Amino acid sequence: AMATRALSLLLCCALVLGGCATLSEDECRSADWGEIGYVDGRKGKPRSQLEEHVEACAELGIRPDRTRYFNSRERGLKEYCRADNGYRVGRAGERYHDVCPAALEPAFLKRYHAGKRIYEVERRISNLESERRNKEQQLDKARSDDERHRLRNELRNLDHRLRTARD
Repeated sequence: AMATRALSLLLCCALVLGGCATLSEDECRSADWGEIGYVDGRKGKPRSQLEEHVEACAELGIRPDRTRYFNSRERGLKEYCRADNGYRVGRAGERYHDVCPAALEPAFLKRYHAGKRIYEVERRISNLESERRNKEQQLDKARSDDERHRLRNELRNLDHRLRTARD
């Protein structure tokens, strides 16, 4: 029994480290499927998240309470799908999984897209700044006048692109 438990724990750990398991052995055994559904809803997880939980707990012979999970997930989605949260999700660059109820989705998406645009512009600015630092280092190491001239032109172009992105 001890060896079986150790093997189960080892398999579960391997799954967790492999990124496959959504729940640990202990979480499967003590699962409150209502709470898990609620948390998944608040995080905007897709319906398929339950199947990942099923897979994580299957070797232990534990089956989720689908009704409790989905009823609670709906409550969690009402919090996730608030417009202010849409902005936070977009701003963080998180993916939206088309989970919001029709009545809440338009306001959520409007704010999500606004936040996502800011996230993408900030990412673009960061990439351009990184590219600029790289070109400056190349300029410092440049050996010929032609290479320095080319790099200065590229830096001017990057500066223009950075100003445009910041605007």
